[in-house]
Amino acid sequence: MPVCESVPVAGGAYHYVMVVPGHGQMSWHGTYTRVEPPNHLDADERFAMGDEVPNGPPTSQTISLDAADGGSTVMTMRVHMPEPEDPATFADQSAAGLAASLAQLDHLVSASPK
Repeated sequence: MPVCESVPVAGGAYHYVMVVPGHGQMSWHGTYTRVEPPNHLDADERFAMGDEVPNGPPTSQTISLDAADGGSTVMTMRVHMPEPEDPATFADQSAAGLAASLAQLDHLVSASPK
């Protein structure tokens, strides 16, 4: 992530940029609408490919973290978004970005001292 800026408070902004092999640069620009540590995070977000400036209506997302049996945590993410111009490409790029993000998260968590 060459850009990772975040002010995680209600009304705070964030800007993330990822480079995903085979898909190029993707960026997210958002505003937190609810921050309730450690379990809830809501935001309105705009997504852009390459160097595009995001426009159009934002997506709304809610992330919840809940305790599960055995000391695990269940993350639930709900995203409400307008119809993308090219749904198939958007789905492919989103899946690639999510897979890359989760792989990096797994690497970081697995490498941390227990």
